[in-house]
Amino acid sequence: MLHAQTTDSTEIFNKKRFTLLTTASGVTYTGGMVLLGSIWYKDQLSSEFKFFDDNDEWRGVDKIGHLYTSFHVSNAAVRVLKWTGSSRKKSILFGGFTGAALMIPIEVLDGFSDEYGASWGDLTANTAGSVLVVTQHLLWDEIRITPKFSYHETSYATMRPNTLGATTMERFLKDYNGQTYWLSFNIASLTHLEKFPKWLNVSIGYGAEEMLYALPSQNSENGYHSYARGFLSLDVDFNRIKTKHAFLRGLFRGLNMLHVPFPALEYNGRNGFQFHPLYF
Repeated sequence: MLHAQTTDSTEIFNKKRFTLLTTASGVTYTGGMVLLGSIWYKDQLSSEFKFFDDNDEWRGVDKIGHLYTSFHVSNAAVRVLKWTGSSRKKSILFGGFTGAALMIPIEVLDGFSDEYGASWGDLTANTAGSVLVVTQHLLWDEIRITPKFSYHETSYATMRPNTLGATTMERFLKDYNGQTYWLSFNIASLTHLEKFPKWLNVSIGYGAEEMLYALPSQNSENGYHSYARGFLSLDVDFNRIKTKHAFLRGLFRGLNMLHVPFPALEYNGRNGFQFHPLYF
């Protein structure tokens, strides 16, 4: 733990960096929201705001996706605020809730959409992702538990391409059957076991399968029976790999959002325990 980074002094605050950061982020985010509104929500918006209960859809995989996104946006915001010289507490509290805050306008657009509605479940998951970042930075000044993602293509998308994706990129985003979300625990930092490799994590994963429709009842009515899947596996904490090269540090941060293919033990209510020699 680097105590030199925990000072609340503002003497090293870099106004130019902060201005550059806020300007670039504001322009990028505004442009992205305008683009999203014009493409995703085109001809869908109405004048009436409503909420929509989608907590039973996709067996919760989409909700974990919200937590995952909010976490990584928030963690990046904490890091860049520290880069500007902002105090430790301001970096953690303002940066740590950035993910949840930036996703609120998306829920507003959903609330005015004819096909969707604002979701309390989504808002809760977004907040949980931010809280997971803030809690760890306040406790440890570092991340020791990291949400991660893995994906593999499935045959289900070809059965409903309009919903689950017609192209590889669309399926990556929409086919929840192929998505697995993980909580990756850095054992060395959590337990202080000196002999345990600092770069090696233990991961718990969650996914679901046979979901052609959002609700379990819809799947059953069409002859499909969705089921949840749990996993136990190992993983690599790329942020624990030391390097002096800025490019590699940036590359490792990106890779640390993904679960590395490893052998995995699965349990599900349909098939019981299953071992995968390599799972992604």
